[in-house]
Amino acid sequence: MTDLDTLARAATRELLERSAPDAHTRYADLRHVRARRRTTALVAIAASVALVIGGWQLNGSRTDPIEPAPRPGSVRNGVLLGLDVHVDNPAEAWRAIRGAQPAYLPEDPAAHAQYQFTASGTEVVYADGQARIMELAIATGTQRQLTRCPDDVCAAAVSPDARAIAWTDGDHVRLRSLANGADTSIPAAGDGLVGAPAWSPDGTALALVGADGLYVVTIDSGNVRLVVPNRNPGTVLGPVSWSPTNGAVAFFIGEPRPFKGYEETAFTASAVDLTTGSVTSLLDAGQCFCVGLPAPTLTWSPDGTLLAVATTTSNTLEPGVYLVDPDGSDPERAKIGLYAALAWQPLTD
Repeated sequence: MTDLDTLARAATRELLERSAPDAHTRYADLRHVRARRRTTALVAIAASVALVIGGWQLNGSRTDPIEPAPRPGSVRNGVLLGLDVHVDNPAEAWRAIRGAQPAYLPEDPAAHAQYQFTASGTEVVYADGQARIMELAIATGTQRQLTRCPDDVCAAAVSPDARAIAWTDGDHVRLRSLANGADTSIPAAGDGLVGAPAWSPDGTALALVGADGLYVVTIDSGNVRLVVPNRNPGTVLGPVSWSPTNGAVAFFIGEPRPFKGYEETAFTASAVDLTTGSVTSLLDAGQCFCVGLPAPTLTWSPDGTLLAVATTTSNTLEPGVYLVDPDGSDPERAKIGLYAALAWQPLTD
């Protein structure tokens, strides 16, 4: 039996037994099945991509000023948005988990689109149904095109000044200048790279996941460092989110777990201190085969004081969006239900 046959059987079983989400979520999941086959059958989907604040310049444009990341302490937490996977229309699926919903949100997002707030918090960046990366002003509804999607999934992290994007293609990290469309490749960081990289707050590095674990790539030097080795080869530790205030990266550790004749992935939201290498377990994020159900996702709050974690089905916690302290203490459920993505708005003073 092929890997695809196994995926199809398990996905059907999960859909029937666990009240599968809407069609657009299944469509996005099936796109990731193809990516799994290219990356040695990775079992956790990078469907929800954590996108963090950072700035970067491509070679050849270093005379242009970089918009700096806001200073720690000058940023407040705005609205936390989550994608309700049970809503068929992706334009109507975004919910305010905490805070007031913006006056305008995109009316034409792609079925698999993720939202990313700009550093000012006044715009959201997303992929639309015409395979474009767009920017929308949430106060006025004004839109502008940044670039065409770099691939059919269009999971790309955008710099805060909207001049560059970063994405992975399974083997390399790619960088594109939004000024001239020039693409640059960063040396491959292991095998099976999945999802959008997460920018460091100062824009000098990227965190990303692959089959071998969690990596940090220093952009100028091209140095690639394996920060957290994967205890279970073939699983994905993402998505990832870089703390805006300290040297920590949040990610998921995946563990195989038997379930009714096939193997699911159990997720633990975790954070690694990049200075010491110490890993802190934050929250049991549930388990799924993650074709019929969305994989968990997470993001730091803009002020760095909380992490938001969207869980999947769990034996210990009801599915929902939880807010947890960076040391893993005091988890609080902010919203019940299944959510496929999170985006937290920064408000700058």
